[in-house]
Amino acid sequence: MNIETLKVFKDLIETGSFSKTADMNYISQSAVSQQIKKLEFIFRTRLFIKKDNGLQLTEAGRLFYNSSKKIVSIYMDTVTGIKKDIAVKNNEKLKVEAIYSAGIYVIGDYIRNFLNSNPFTQIDLQYKRYNEVLDNVERCRADFGFVSCCATERKSLAGVFLKEEEMVLIAPLDCLLVGEEVKSSDVSKFKLVLFEKNSPSRKCIEKSLEHKKVKLNVTMEMDNIEAIKATVTSGAGVSIIPMSCVRPEEPNQKFKIYRFSDVKISRPIYIVYNKKRKMSSSASAFLNKMLEVRKLGLGEASNVV
Repeated sequence: MNIETLKVFKDLIETGSFSKTADMNYISQSAVSQQIKKLEFIFRTRLFIKKDNGLQLTEAGRLFYNSSKKIVSIYMDTVTGIKKDIAVKNNEKLKVEAIYSAGIYVIGDYIRNFLNSNPFTQIDLQYKRYNEVLDNVERCRADFGFVSCCATERKSLAGVFLKEEEMVLIAPLDCLLVGEEVKSSDVSKFKLVLFEKNSPSRKCIEKSLEHKKVKLNVTMEMDNIEAIKATVTSGAGVSIIPMSCVRPEEPNQKFKIYRFSDVKISRPIYIVYNKKRKMSSSASAFLNKMLEVRKLGLGEASNVV
């Protein structure tokens, strides 16, 4: 019997779910079942009974759960203490860069998740343009970069897919479009405020609309998502931006949001790193945590490019 088995049992009782316990411990559901069967074999008694509303502990199960909770807590406190000591001694710090839209609206959940389990590692997060992010990661001026599309042939860089972002049309409040959806052909009726030409996000938009033979009337180009939103709010035109960059539930939203009914416009988000650079323990932990968060549902699986 080991700490991992105690934690699996504790998590199972607290979640009441074999699938959630498997995800939390990065093992299969069958592995969870096998560990529980092994415990019951060792003690030669049932530890819980399955009920319609969850799991009901037996007397032996209650005693074992209380002890498991204490032991796992002591173990986790010890691990945290060791990590803190190492971090303080090594002055661990990660430099992370991101394109504006991903940095402001997307990666917060990923970084918060990492800091929850690595609270003593410092993260220096800066927002840059796409090529600047790639340049700095390639030249080892940054440990990681978050970018859209990852359209790079730089041999020293590796990119790992994190999630796919739906893109929507935003328009001024006085826009005459009705409903909650628009057709791709509607785009040609308006002046467009878009990301800079040749930027990956712009290319995703143009590629999707090209198949629909939509003529784009681009009147302004910007590299900052907040500037694009402010320009649309002023009535200067409409734009196509990631859904993550808008907040439909906000009562003071200053523009209308429309999904596309006849075309899927989206962009992938990647984390990039220099594969020729030897990673520190903190950098390795950061990348592993990004993959774990993706596995738990914030992103979709994909191959390294």
